[in-house]
Order: sequence, then structure tokens, then C-alpha cells
Amino acid sequence: MRLRNSVLLLAAAAVLLSACGPTRNQPPRGSERAKFRVAPPKTAADATRYATLCEDFGPKKGLGANLIGMIHCQSLANSKLGTADQRYIANLRVCQISKIDAKTDVREGLSHCWEALELRPDSGEAYRARGMALARSKHYEQSLPDITKAIGLGEGDDPKIYSARSFIRGAMKDYSGGIGDAITARRKYADKGETPPVAVFALQSHMHMNAKQFSDAKAVIAAGREIEAENPDLYRMEALVELEEGNLAGGLKRLSRI
Repeated sequence: MRLRNSVLLLAAAAVLLSACGPTRNQPPRGSERAKFRVAPPKTAADATRYATLCEDFGPKKGLGANLIGMIHCQSLANSKLGTADQRYIANLRVCQISKIDAKTDVREGLSHCWEALELRPDSGEAYRARGMALARSKHYEQSLPDITKAIGLGEGDDPKIYSARSFIRGAMKDYSGGIGDAITARRKYADKGETPPVAVFALQSHMHMNAKQFSDAKAVIAAGREIEAENPDLYRMEALVELEEGNLAGGLKRLSRI
């Protein structure tokens, strides 16, 4: 059971990070970010300057640019200054890195996500950001409608969003729906001429296994192995499938390859 849970957590982390885009250069979070503050904007000119710095925040930027951008996003989002577009961007950026614990009131903890959608209720990007924030906070039943809404509002060309919804459905034990989304994600990558990340294969195979579809799980693992033959997540999945089928020797052999 511990091994199975560890594999799912590894696949989950990879898929969620993938769905959010690269995070390597994002600024520090939580208490580390609390060390950095800027004064709130006091004039419309301040709000415009803050909004410019906020828009520079993004996964492709360096840590310094992201840190400066993010603290200005937060300051602008917490103020009442700025145009609707400026406040939308600020609240959206804060929402995109938001996470709360399971005991926190969702609307209060993710207030910037709601604010972004109130400012632009037809924004697929804002629905996606709120859905991902809810998923990171393990509020899966609330995150699923947002991700689905985002797909219908222009985010559906990105295979990463189907990977994210696949994980969310798997977490809700909707293995059939999760498998379908993983297949869609793989197809979307192919349509773009891109190679799907192995995490998608690991996640799909895990759901096949939970659905007792062992031959399908093995086929998906084999497809993933064509991309990265020695990937440890695939060995873990093979081990789980072997163990579920009662083949202790086969499971241990797979684990020895990690």
C-alpha cells in the first residue's frame, strides 16, 4: 500500500507541475516570500507601474524578475487601485501560485482566484488557475468543474490541462474518466508534434491498475518505455501491477531496477 501511494504521489506531483507550466524559476513561497514586501500603490501611476512589473512575472523569467513581479502582483491585488484589466492580471498571477490547507475556507483562502473571475467571468485562464489552486489544495470535487469550464473557454488546446484533469478524476476514483483524459492529453501532444511526458503514462497506467485492467496498464507502461526506457516511475508501476497480479518475484525484480 505504501509503495502504491508513493507512486501515485510522484505521478501526481509531476502532472500537476506540468499542468501549471514550469515552476523552477518561481519566487519563494509562504514564509520565505513574506520577507519581501513593497508599499501598496497610492496613485494610478503607481498602479500602472506595479501592473507592468506584475505582467513580467512568469515561468520563463528568472528568479529575480519573478520575485519582483510577484510582490508587486500581490500588492496591487490587495489594493483597490488600478484598472479592471490591471487588477485582473494581478489577481490572476497570485491565484496561479495559491494553495491552502484542507481546513481553510476555500473562498477566503483563494480569494484572489474569485476576484480574477469576478473581474473577467469569461476567462478560461482564470478558471484554469482557480481549478489548479483547488486541486493543489486537494479540493478535487470543486476543482473539476473549473478545469472543465476552462477547457470550454479556450484552454482546451493545451494537453497539460487534460493531464491535470486526468489526475483530478483519478483522485476522485473516476478511473474511466481519468483514463480518457490521459489518452486525450497524449493525443494533443502528438497533434502538436511533441513527446508526452512519461508522467502521463505513469498516471494512466496507475488508473488502469486501480480499475483492475492489468493488461491495459502494461500496454501503457510499454508505450511510456518507448520514450524513456529506464524511467523509475515506470519500473514502480510495473512492480505495482506485478504485485497486484500476485507475482511477488516479478514485482521485486522490477523494484531492483530502480
